[in-house]
Amino acid sequence: VRALNECFSRFDQIAAAHGVERLKTLGDGYLCAAGLSGEAPQPAVNIIRAAVEMRDFIRGRQHAGQPGWDVRIGIHCGPLVAGVV
Repeated sequence: VRALNECFSRFDQIAAAHGVERLKTLGDGYLCAAGLSGEAPQPAVNIIRAAVEMRDFIRGRQHAGQPGWDVRIGIHCGPLVAGVV
């Protein structure tokens, strides 16, 4: 749990640096989005840069002998529908 918290804390920093907003953590999943406010000029570029930096962070942990995991990243561009349950 400590390692996961460290990773998510770093992901929060990376997301903020790229104008990406964390929406939710789901177990060991991290869901974020860019361009929701309409203020970011290149939300697709921002989310890709954040994703690459997150991937590289996890790889760096693994090379340093710290706990790490395989990372899967999915990116979608297009309309968004949201609701409250």
